[in-house]
Amino acid sequence: MWAGAGLLAAEEVAAPAEAAVLRAWVRLEAVAKADGSGLARTLAVFGVQHTQPPGGRSEGAARVKSHLARTRLKVHDLAPIEGSVAAVALDRAVRAPRLCVFPVDRAGIAALVRERRSSRSRREAQGS
Repeated sequence: MWAGAGLLAAEEVAAPAEAAVLRAWVRLEAVAKADGSGLARTLAVFGVQHTQPPGGRSEGAARVKSHLARTRLKVHDLAPIEGSVAAVALDRAVRAPRLCVFPVDRAGIAALVRERRSSRSRREAQGS
């Protein structure tokens, strides 16, 4: 997972192994999806052909950073629910989305729809 480690800060690499691997993996998937090349191609761009990067981990991390700079992507960690790990890679100019809990029952969904319609109406009234 050295390629994913290039997406981690130093203190995250020192985190418990399972947490660091999971965080690195979801970040790799986020980058692969965002740049549209898929996981296999993204890993190839990062130089993943062996268990260790050619030139060592620092060269692997440099490849990851170079790819992010070239594609203008920034990886944002998301925390959908406690104990879960998620990430999204977006253009550097785009802020990470605010996550919210989607209701699972009919009454909750109806309340959410009403709230969104009301918010939209208020914004439209302010804009006119």
